[in-house]
Amino acid sequence: MSSRVSYAIAVLILLLATGLRMWELTTVPIGLHAEEVLTLRLSDTVRAGDIRVLYPVGGGDARENLYYTALAFTRLGTGTGSIGYRMMSVLANIVMLTLVYTTGVRLFGRVAGLSAMALLAVMMWASLLARLAVAQAFLPLLVVGVMLALARALPVYRQYSTESTKVTAFAAVGALLGMGFYLHAASLMIVLGAMAFITYIIVTERPLSTRRLSYIGFSILMIIILVMPYLLSSINLPDLAASSRLFNSNVGLLRSLLTGFMGIAIQGDLNPAFNVPGRPLMDPISALVALVGLIACMRNWRQPRYAVLGIMLLFMLPTGFIAISPPNFIAMSVLLPPIALCFGLGVHLILGRLHQRTYQWLAVGALLVLIGGNAIWTAHDLFTVWPANEDMQVAYQSDLGHLALHIDQTADDIPTVMCHQRYNDFTRHDRLNNTQLVLLMMNRPTREVRFVDCRQSLVFANGGAHQQVIVAGDNETFRIHPQIADWLRIGQRTQDPNLPEGSVIDMDLEQTVADEMGKFVTISPARFNAPNGQLTPPPIRFGGNVTWLGYAVDELPVYRPGDTVTVTNYWRIEGVIPPDLVFFNHILSDPVTIVAQRDELSMDAGRLRDRDIVAQVTYIELPEAISAGTYTVSVGAYQWTSRLRLDALLNDEPQSNSLILYNIEVVADR
Repeated sequence: MSSRVSYAIAVLILLLATGLRMWELTTVPIGLHAEEVLTLRLSDTVRAGDIRVLYPVGGGDARENLYYTALAFTRLGTGTGSIGYRMMSVLANIVMLTLVYTTGVRLFGRVAGLSAMALLAVMMWASLLARLAVAQAFLPLLVVGVMLALARALPVYRQYSTESTKVTAFAAVGALLGMGFYLHAASLMIVLGAMAFITYIIVTERPLSTRRLSYIGFSILMIIILVMPYLLSSINLPDLAASSRLFNSNVGLLRSLLTGFMGIAIQGDLNPAFNVPGRPLMDPISALVALVGLIACMRNWRQPRYAVLGIMLLFMLPTGFIAISPPNFIAMSVLLPPIALCFGLGVHLILGRLHQRTYQWLAVGALLVLIGGNAIWTAHDLFTVWPANEDMQVAYQSDLGHLALHIDQTADDIPTVMCHQRYNDFTRHDRLNNTQLVLLMMNRPTREVRFVDCRQSLVFANGGAHQQVIVAGDNETFRIHPQIADWLRIGQRTQDPNLPEGSVIDMDLEQTVADEMGKFVTISPARFNAPNGQLTPPPIRFGGNVTWLGYAVDELPVYRPGDTVTVTNYWRIEGVIPPDLVFFNHILSDPVTIVAQRDELSMDAGRLRDRDIVAQVTYIELPEAISAGTYTVSVGAYQWTSRLRLDALLNDEPQSNSLILYNIEVVADR
């Protein structure tokens, strides 16, 4: 086979692999797995400036920082959404395929390289791994990168033409092995495998030149320099070191090894989050071909090109097999390149045994049928069977993923109000609530979405015209004020089995809102808080393009010290408003003396638009030491940054900076 034909076939395989990895990337899987959520939170930790070698995640477990740091920088360009989170994994997987091809060609020839590449291209777990935002997605790339660097640096097959090639290859060996420690704990076994092969070369390839030995020393020195921070962190945190976390299994050693081997060709991972439960890593025929390659590696161990594959596979097996609930495909990610290269070697040997051209063409046809059958099998399971698995949907919180997709598809056409009690809460919570998870899953910008704490506020977009209200979790409406609950109850809850129940409320209340606001003209006049301030019916304009429309109260006959006065004010937005707008309600003993107050706007003011109507419930707690008597309730608005109050206007002339609403009576405790 000529190099041109080989490259052309490799390109076709890459196109097939890219299709399997990119097709429906945003919806397969839809949602985020808990490990992906952890990935994004650690990425946010890096973006916040908290840089560590090891990030403890509880339960004696930890994560290395390299992948999360790279993802943090990637997200600066891609933003939020599953495409941005998972694109790094897709690219790493595609590059891994090209390196598998290159390594196979260098070690065993073009047929071996193409066969190994083709097997990984159509392998379901390899395709699925490329769709996950997890550090393990980079392990196959690291393994095959180290193998290729070793194959180029050491005399595994042929000599090199230039000394610069040697220097570059040895530098690549040192850099990959040193940086690998910061990717995943499995890198420890990758380093040990590489060191074992280097030792093998030193022992079997005598005599080695002084120059080659110096290059080996150079690589080892690079590893030591790069690994020093990791080593110091491991000494300080021995329970989190790679050696302490690598081999964790809830079954015995022999059972782990047995189920691991069975997972390759008989019964695969039962975890629906990462596999169609029970589907093996590869089909039995491909496994037998790979076994032929493995036997060849064992028989020809004296030849370095066979030894490098055999040694790396030997050191990867414990990493892949000794894991929680084996066979564990996540742990077996390190085995993908060695197994694929064994398959490629097996194909190479089988074709080499067939001397008649007719038999060779029949074998090639059988190989094409095998690869094509695997491609169809993978496409069917990946895009049809696996997404329909209910346990998989639970693992990825697919209902929230569908809700995020719904918002992505509708927010540009339908004004969207999202109940989000943590919209301005920058505290790092132990768990993200459903709304925060939905925002992580969305692929489109949220600038048109109005964020509101629906427990005590609501926005009627465009004066109550058609809009949708998103309630991603029950916590968003826990202890909701009755008036807000009544408004939401009027809307129609969208019935969609893919969405969380009651998560989308369709509202078209323009006439209802107009009628309610019209009532305030007669039932809730206000007086300007100024000497001789006149009683004026709403609406009353304020500076800053806001208009007060009226109020409703949870009026009690009397209040006692420590009671809570509740006021619901309605405002209309009439243009661009200050992004730091805040409304206030004060309890006054006289026009200037404040005895109790509450200043808040329970929504993101910067997202409000012209003609939006805002309902804001305010809870004002009376002091325990308040005296009995008559007090007045006032309302107004100001800018948080400058503390500048907005003027209340009459005929466009400033009258005061607040309005007097009504009086309350406070009686002493008995």
